[in-house]
Amino acid sequence: MQLPMPPQMAPPPAPRRSRAWLPFLVIGVVLAAIAATIVVVTTAGGPAAGGPDAPRASSATVPNVVGMRADQAVAALNSAGFRNVSTSFTGELWQRTVLLQNPAALTTAPRDTSIALSVSVPAPTRAPVTTTVKPPPAPAKAITAREWALIARSPDAHSGESVVVYGQVTQFDSATGPTGFRANVDGVAHKVSYGYADYDTNTVLTADTAATLGDLVNKDLFRAEVTVLGSYTYETTMGGSMTVPKLAVQKITVTGQAK
Repeated sequence: MQLPMPPQMAPPPAPRRSRAWLPFLVIGVVLAAIAATIVVVTTAGGPAAGGPDAPRASSATVPNVVGMRADQAVAALNSAGFRNVSTSFTGELWQRTVLLQNPAALTTAPRDTSIALSVSVPAPTRAPVTTTVKPPPAPAKAITAREWALIARSPDAHSGESVVVYGQVTQFDSATGPTGFRANVDGVAHKVSYGYADYDTNTVLTADTAATLGDLVNKDLFRAEVTVLGSYTYETTMGGSMTVPKLAVQKITVTGQAK
């Protein structure tokens, strides 16, 4: 006898899972999105983008200060951010001008770079130089043989007088130089006799330039407008010395030559 099968029982229903955590998940996602937004905004528009609290750049362009007054040049470099500036002179910079700068102008350099300026040094104050202009000599006057004899006797007493003299060249060579010569002189013209004119006074004559004496040579006879310079002493070829009148030639004319 078969016993009736007991009726099958349905499995118990699965317990329902709680979804109480879902609101917290949503809140977490929202907070993460807000944090990401804050990071992006800070990176894009914060101090690094040049805001008021942004740090200064580490390098800058060196301004050109050559030719500027030294104190103004230092101020210009400081304004550009270069604080380490030295000058070749430590005195009053307003009296000096910048001649060179290192590093060169318009180069990019770190702001802590040492900027060296070479500045001018003013010339020392000197007393004004007084130049005395020598007046031109007075017009040469004709003199007599006696008047010349007085000049020849005491040339220092007649220094500065302008007179006309006549004479004959006795030495004009490399020993006298191109601007001086010796001659026998008088206040009047003499005739030539036996190759020489009868002029008695040994005299030294000099000129400012060789051109003043023209083509004058030994033995030439001449007429000259001169200024008395005083007495002059020179050594002779015999080892002695001789004191003679010295004359400055203003104008000279060759009147002949002894044969």
